[in-house]
Amino acid sequence: MNSKFKSGVTYGIIGTLFYGLVGVFVREAEVGLGPVTQSFARIFFAFVFISAYLLIKGGVSLKVSQPKLRWLAVVALAGVTIQAMAFTQAVSKTSIANAYFLLYSAPIFVVLFGYIFLRERVSKEVLGVVLLSMVGVALMFNPSHLYQHLSGNLFGFTTGLTFAIYLLLIKHKLKSVSPVAVTFWTLGFGALGLLIASLAFERNSVSSISANALGWTVLAGGAVFLGTIFLNLGLDLLAAWQSSIVSLLEAVGALFYGLIIFGEVPPLTTFLGAIVIAMAVLLLAHEQKQNKWIE
Repeated sequence: MNSKFKSGVTYGIIGTLFYGLVGVFVREAEVGLGPVTQSFARIFFAFVFISAYLLIKGGVSLKVSQPKLRWLAVVALAGVTIQAMAFTQAVSKTSIANAYFLLYSAPIFVVLFGYIFLRERVSKEVLGVVLLSMVGVALMFNPSHLYQHLSGNLFGFTTGLTFAIYLLLIKHKLKSVSPVAVTFWTLGFGALGLLIASLAFERNSVSSISANALGWTVLAGGAVFLGTIFLNLGLDLLAAWQSSIVSLLEAVGALFYGLIIFGEVPPLTTFLGAIVIAMAVLLLAHEQKQNKWIE
């Protein structure tokens, strides 16, 4: 296993551990913000965190060409604004299990779009890892009645689709842009898009929000910032489809956070699904070591 791949997987795993905390912090926040407005608040605070990081660190160039800036805006629109809004609608119009199952279907879209539009080679080893990971996701979330609650499931489908677009565009259109700059611009554009959506659809949604709720929202923003920057650092070193497989560990992390923090004991099939997802990541590493695919 080469050091580049190992570093990419390590960054990706760290990112998933932070992303898994987002749900914990959101759950602790009290009611007071509409779902789109709450999404905006998280992304806004994530943008504040990366801005503060850049000010403290100094010397990091955020300058990008106009064509790259336009691609960054597209990535933010798809992978931050639309994805956040679609997920909000999905969880309200279909089951939580269906919403998460469809979100984590992203590896299928990454491989499919890579093959169709980018002419990427898809080997049987790649398909094997993706298939194993999807079995794990299905066991974890046990989706049902995907043909019912059609509007909610379509929104869920959109979340998986937009996450795949996010990964592919960053990998293939923004190779020359540093992961830190990608994180800064996508969070900034994404927050702007969510602000516009919040003003358009939830102008009167803000009631009273306690200091406690605000504190948890800030923590959620911090987790989004750290999760995003580590995801992008990993994506810089991995193929897009490999990064999509590693990102599934977010679900595994969230499972154990729920168990440890909230005392939630999920069904046995959920634990089996987590094990299968971990096996898929291990198979990914094994196949990389054997050089069985071309990135």
